[in-house]
Amino acid sequence: MKKLYWILLLIPLLQACATHAPMSEMVMFNTRVDTATGKVPNRGGGLSLYFEGISDSQFEKKRKVDFEQFLLIEEPISLSMFKMKDDDFAYGASFFHGFGVDVTKKLIKHTYVTASVSANSSSKVILQNRVNIDEQLGLAIGLFYGLSYRGYYNYSDCIDDEPCGGSFSIGPVDHDYLKNAGLRTRFILRSGQEMGIALTGFLEYGRLFEVDDNFLGVGVSFIGF
Repeated sequence: MKKLYWILLLIPLLQACATHAPMSEMVMFNTRVDTATGKVPNRGGGLSLYFEGISDSQFEKKRKVDFEQFLLIEEPISLSMFKMKDDDFAYGASFFHGFGVDVTKKLIKHTYVTASVSANSSSKVILQNRVNIDEQLGLAIGLFYGLSYRGYYNYSDCIDDEPCGGSFSIGPVDHDYLKNAGLRTRFILRSGQEMGIALTGFLEYGRLFEVDDNFLGVGVSFIGF
């Protein structure tokens, strides 16, 4: 029974093939008091979708390979949870297609730093400044630096109809990273005065230095406090 428990616990890790969207960033907007308790919330969660926007061809451009290859499909959907301490500090975790952990800390006044690491070995550091927050709209803008990962299945050793590599393998047999940096904006939309469901998302415009190219990343989450 105990073995079954650990197997079920590891399923989200085994499924993780995408970069997750950091949800601890919600602490930047955690200033609205819950009228039912008279306090700001200390936790939340929801469904996240993140399209990083870096194409297979951009990774292939860096590798400059001349053999046939297949890249892992990047599934963008994940279930996210986060825990906050007022508007000062928070940590979060995402599961299923995008597994990862992240933390966000206030530096000074309205400036925050976020660090995230995904199970697929992608990582990112984000520096943002909260420029607006009211009962309905919260907005932050800033910069990011990241390492984006992509796994490969290489087929250069295939002969006729024989299986590639001659045996079955789990996971990619090769991988690569692309360094990137750029501009980022994060928003949250809430309705009314009460806590509850909110729409949040972000937009990233970055530069892939190693291949001299740009990319656009988009994230959207439906969350509850």
